[in-house]
Amino acid sequence: MKIDKYHIFPFGKSHLIYPDIENNPHLFAFGDEEPATTFISLSGGIDSTYTLYEWLKMNPDENCVVHHIEMIYDDNRHREEKKAVYKILKWLDSKGLNNYFYLQSKIDFQNTLPKVWDVETCGYFTGIVLRNERWHSIKNILLPIYDWDSDRELRRREITTILAHREDYEFFYPLAKMTKKEVIETIPFDLLKLTWWCRTPKNKKRCGMCHSCQEMSEIIEEISKNI
Repeated sequence: MKIDKYHIFPFGKSHLIYPDIENNPHLFAFGDEEPATTFISLSGGIDSTYTLYEWLKMNPDENCVVHHIEMIYDDNRHREEKKAVYKILKWLDSKGLNNYFYLQSKIDFQNTLPKVWDVETCGYFTGIVLRNERWHSIKNILLPIYDWDSDRELRRREITTILAHREDYEFFYPLAKMTKKEVIETIPFDLLKLTWWCRTPKNKKRCGMCHSCQEMSEIIEEISKNI
């Protein structure tokens, strides 16, 4: 996949992120570009993919910002997640669900102890995006999490608010009243196959042993019994 020197990705409407970049690469214009109303983090997993798919399908007249964080630990999980994200976005574009802008960030935890929760890192980058003048039109933060009132989610929201330097937005948890099984049964199968859920991949394959792999095996077995 070719990415230009300004890191504008060939997905959705990402070429409109900096509308005046060609003529004035050091002076970005704001105000006349297409706005975004919603922010969605995309890990490449089932939950975030389903959340994004449903939003794009239900809000064709709005734009959202899709953000992926390449979190580098001492395994290859980040590589497989990024591959999944690119495949997912290409699939969405092929279905005409391209009313989004794509942003990508990277953070390396390999030499950092103790490691922070993933949701804290997501909260940090969400706040940075909201702080950018280009995205002041964003008022809705969609979080693909089931347990919305956990300590981790509270911490995520606090970090976002600190970094954003604004409070004119709301957090929403569209999966709060769903189960993982319901999500898997609802998402298009072709899209489901593109997602990645393993926490500790081995040789570019799912390990089958981590919590996420075991959870998926149990759900798939349950669904198979009902077919």
